[in-house]
Amino acid sequence: MIAIDDLQTNPEGARPAVFLDRDGVLIANVFYEDSGLWEAPRTADRCVLYPWTSDALLLLQNAGYSLIVISNQPNAALGKSTTDELAEVHEGMEGALRKQGVVLTASYYCFHHPRARDPSLRSCDCRKPSPRMVFDAAAEHGIDLRRSWMIGDRDTDIECGKKAKVRTIKVAPDHPPSLKGEEYPPNVDARNLLEATRLILESHWMRPGRRLSINIMRRMSKKIVRLLTVLWALGIATAAILRDHKIGAGLRTIGIVHVGVHLGAFAVLGALNLLSWDRLSQRLISVFGGVALGFATEFYEHLRFHGPIEYSDVLIDTMGVFVGVIVIMLIRTRRSSTGLC
Repeated sequence: MIAIDDLQTNPEGARPAVFLDRDGVLIANVFYEDSGLWEAPRTADRCVLYPWTSDALLLLQNAGYSLIVISNQPNAALGKSTTDELAEVHEGMEGALRKQGVVLTASYYCFHHPRARDPSLRSCDCRKPSPRMVFDAAAEHGIDLRRSWMIGDRDTDIECGKKAKVRTIKVAPDHPPSLKGEEYPPNVDARNLLEATRLILESHWMRPGRRLSINIMRRMSKKIVRLLTVLWALGIATAAILRDHKIGAGLRTIGIVHVGVHLGAFAVLGALNLLSWDRLSQRLISVFGGVALGFATEFYEHLRFHGPIEYSDVLIDTMGVFVGVIVIMLIRTRRSSTGLC
């Protein structure tokens, strides 16, 4: 038996993981008229990835999370599928993900069910909501449960995660939800796997000391943020125009160039942040890209219009771009307020 205390000691080299229910999280549930239920696909031809599955898993994989499937699969025990058909569904899903660059760390399935045709398959300690499969995966793959997550669409997934002492996210089901009350409420709810991934990654890079300021800034509306950003950029450009006019440079030419330089830089950086918002490494690239862009444009402007380079002005304007990008990033940070740590 594996003790939970042994799994939470964060041994050297332990990695965080995202434990994933399969049906309703990675692939779509299927409605079968013979049972009147939404179930796991019984055959490979009914196995369909959600449109966002590969993108979400790639983000988690690139952020350093192990991807481990934890799923109850009783169809063979209930006589609805053969073991070969269950294997084909798994291989079909894994193959489709591999084509998109996603490599699952491991998959753990429980094939038991209390109503199994074979009495030997009616009792086990691995069927969710038991955390047994999570504990086994953590022991075999060096997982730090304190930094790990469970994502599922059913109450049993959340109960399993809670018992394993990992944080939990419940995604909206693609089938009529159970009317049963949530004895184990999730840490947070999400619409789908992609939204859950964004919440995990935002929690991954945030530190406790940043939360108060980020929570305050999060309340600002997008329109106010855009307005302040534009005014800030125009303010820098206007100050530069007045400075250029004072030293005798051509007001009209310098002004147009300076406004264009700053607004163009913000347009590029805004696009970078929208395209790469989910990974810390890409945020850092956009920030340092902003510094480089600000320096290069100011450097060119001074060479073109001012003659001798005024490094103090270049440094001031470059730092202005840097601070502006940081402010935009912090204000754009959006997290759920329901228990992310």
